[in-house]
Amino acid sequence: MDNLIKLQESNLIKFQEKFKYYFEQCNLRKGQAYINTLHDVDKELYVKLAGTEYDCYYDDNKISKFLEYIISSNLFNKKQFVQ
Repeated sequence: MDNLIKLQESNLIKFQEKFKYYFEQCNLRKGQAYINTLHDVDKELYVKLAGTEYDCYYDDNKISKFLEYIISSNLFNKKQFVQ
């Protein structure tokens, strides 16, 4: 259980760092930054989500649904999380 928690923390930190880069350095909207981050860390999940009601790239109002979706997908539990 401790290893899973460490993996989740590590992946969440990586996700946050990538999001921060896109949001602050690239001056993207939050929705764009989240989608670009997802593309970088899990292309398979990105493809599955693109163009759906959870895709917040064009609409920041969908961010809550997006976050709920990626959390429920166990994204942060994956050992092959891209750096």
